Amino acid sequence: MHPTRTYVLIADAGRAKAYLSLKPGDPLQRVLGFELSEDIPRVADFKDHKPGTSQPSVGTAHHTVGTSDPRREVKRKFAAEVADALEAEHRKGAFDKLVIAAPPAMLGDLRAALSKAVAATVVAELNKDLVKTPEHELASHFADVPALSR
Repeated sequence: MHPTRTYVLIADAGRAKAYLSLKPGDPLQRVLGFELSEDIPRVADFKDHKPGTSQPSVGTAHHTVGTSDPRREVKRKFAAEVADALEAEHRKGAFDKLVIAAPPAMLGDLRAALSKAVAATVVAELNKDLVKTPEHELASHFADVPALSR
């Protein structure tokens, strides 16, 4: 029987990295090949973008305007790509448990994008942006996560 393998996903709107823990208290090991990044366009890049779409009215009904935020859609698409990568890793049997650390919007996007099988492996979520945190400092942020601490 193999030890319980816990993946730790560190993500923000444009970057994602995964680490592996084989035993609580052991140092996190970077998962080679699992690093995704997305260039998030600046607001100025969408200066010609119209903020909403109008639907014509019928009779005395009013027009409706739907809002769309192209930057937000890029971020949601990236979350879906991260979820797909996690699904592929899970199908290979790379992890048994999953811990996610991400800012609130990315956590929400990931929750929405994860497959049921991967979502069932989530044992903890941290509302933190740790993408730029040095690797030797990461473990201290997970001291309260039973799957990772002694």
